[in-house]
Amino acid sequence: MPKLALQFLSFWIWLAVSVNGFAVSVKPHEVRDLQYGEVLFHFYQDDYFTAITHLLVARKQNHLPHHRQEAELLLGGLQLSYGMLDQAEARFNRLLDKDTDRKLRNRIWFYLTKISYQRGRHEQAFNTLQKIEKPKDKKVRAELALLNANIHMEMGENAEAAEILRKAPAPAGWEEFLRINRGIALLRAGDIKKGRAILDKLGKKRSGDEELRALRDRANLGLGYELLRNGEAVQARKYL
Repeated sequence: MPKLALQFLSFWIWLAVSVNGFAVSVKPHEVRDLQYGEVLFHFYQDDYFTAITHLLVARKQNHLPHHRQEAELLLGGLQLSYGMLDQAEARFNRLLDKDTDRKLRNRIWFYLTKISYQRGRHEQAFNTLQKIEKPKDKKVRAELALLNANIHMEMGENAEAAEILRKAPAPAGWEEFLRINRGIALLRAGDIKKGRAILDKLGKKRSGDEELRALRDRANLGLGYELLRNGEAVQARKYL
């Protein structure tokens, strides 16, 4: 499979499973501003447009006295989800100062890493990622590992990316996403046998999860193109 196509595939898979593990740290019973609770309600319903609308109104009316920084971080994350990279990056940088709460700082660095990655500033993304303290939450650790691996792949360090994913924690709902990316990393590193085995196994599994089915279709596509590139047209037809 052409390198560019494999890069796109791995990037798409990372975006598809990128959760908001760092986006919100406030638990429902800790919400002290009613309007912020409404924002979080829409956010957790994946109704991001309504969440942004309510958040902007609440900010303008000064109804978020207890959650100003949280609200700014959430707004930046929502802007990022809509591709508003300039606005999101500026907002995150404004939040960073010597008095910034440690947990909030980690989440800001996480978002700045994602922005640098999407802008193609991979070395900067890698350096920013190193500033994030190791989280206890396994799902967040899995997401960071996936982001770290994709950064390494973009820098041409595919074997390192595969090793990062091999060692990454695989909590429920994450194992297959990590393995798909590891298979891609191995293909790009030239370890066709291992990469093919991983993607082939994942591609044959059945799932009722629509997102997982879509990712497996792309895993099959990646494997099929790699077989074509290696002159195995007959085998490639099984996956294309």
